[in-house]
Amino acid sequence: MIYIGDMKIKNILKIIFPIIFTSMNILAQPYYFDRGKLTESSPKFTLYNIEKINFSNGKKSIFLHNGGEYLTFDQTQTWIGIAWYKFYYIYNSSDTKNYFTVDPFIQILYSQKKKKIYLFCMDSNDVDKQLALYDVSENPHSKRTGNQGLNNRIGQAASYREFNPDIIDRQKTAFLHLFTTADLWEEAFFSLDENTIYFSIKDSAVNNYRIAFYSTKNNKIRQFRELSLFGYPNADGYILHRGRNGKGLIESYIKNKVTNSYYSYYNIYDFDNSTGSNFILDSAEAEPFISQDSNYLLLAEKSFEILKWGANYYNTGILRIYNVANSSLIKTLTYPARGTFFMSDSYPSNIYYIGPYKNRYIKNINIDSLIQSVK
Repeated sequence: MIYIGDMKIKNILKIIFPIIFTSMNILAQPYYFDRGKLTESSPKFTLYNIEKINFSNGKKSIFLHNGGEYLTFDQTQTWIGIAWYKFYYIYNSSDTKNYFTVDPFIQILYSQKKKKIYLFCMDSNDVDKQLALYDVSENPHSKRTGNQGLNNRIGQAASYREFNPDIIDRQKTAFLHLFTTADLWEEAFFSLDENTIYFSIKDSAVNNYRIAFYSTKNNKIRQFRELSLFGYPNADGYILHRGRNGKGLIESYIKNKVTNSYYSYYNIYDFDNSTGSNFILDSAEAEPFISQDSNYLLLAEKSFEILKWGANYYNTGILRIYNVANSSLIKTLTYPARGTFFMSDSYPSNIYYIGPYKNRYIKNINIDSLIQSVK
């Protein structure tokens, strides 16, 4: 692990390509989306085709012409956030005519039960953080006529309206101001009933993280709890990673003062029912995933490098699979370095490995089949 003093360097490059997502709740199988050919450029913006790659056969197609430089997506892959220059907008992953502008976003959550988008974003002043709500129960596609916005040649227009004269705005139905230290990159997730969103907020006074319990019923944070209460006792620090259905991954890291190195204990905590799993010890920097109904912990090993333009974590290609019930290592898999591991909430039995850019193959790893072959 890499630290500055006693502080861990976490998620140094959150916005790096390739950014990937899937449309599995809508489409028959997972898809991989990637930035493709440069299509439009000016001193103010750069646009690319957004390519869709079928996981089952590797075939490519164009999802969106003139897409943005930055992509993100909700946990169901229904809504896609695309940004370029000073413009931020959200597309429906099955209908490129269904899109709307938003404030600069950090993370998107989508409630399929409530038909609402919960957008962690910066306010229009690009300073204050908000949790903004958008009602997407109605599809404005039938109201839109004329061109298809960014699917046309953009040119040198001065405003988003000039780029997209036919766009229909969705207004925020509500919003909640958040602390400026709220850490909202990946770890915000719903409870099983989607009535609560769990996310972490950093207490800068003591440099510790707290868990916010946000009610989707009344748009309020109903309580805060120290993250340390749910992790390994007396660790030097705690990180909340991704989660789903009320269960979150917690990393508790400990410094070895003799070797000046760090190691981590991972556990899965069920915030809905206030129960935690066994702790799993791992000494390498890793990106963790929850597989199945929290039966398995997957750790994709990462390494750190210093580049001319900054610092970067990259996948080593090593994936370790642990049994959560007894904390045992089941199997270690090895793939070419510098690819991308990806797991969808819609397909919790599978994890996908997308090879490095010059060798863009796709490996579908079914955890069920893998576990059975080990037994």
